[in-house]
Amino acid sequence: MSHRPDFLAAIMDASRLHFSDGALTRAQHEMIASYVSALNRCHY
Repeated sequence: MSHRPDFLAAIMDASRLHFSDGALTRAQHEMIASYVSALNRCHY
């Protein structure tokens, strides 16, 4: 991604939008993301 600053900027914008407070807090979003990653056996 570092070779594509435009792509990185779009990913960061999407991440900010996804993790912004709304119906769920950022902490709740992160908890759900961590749980889904564990279900998918993702190591990141």
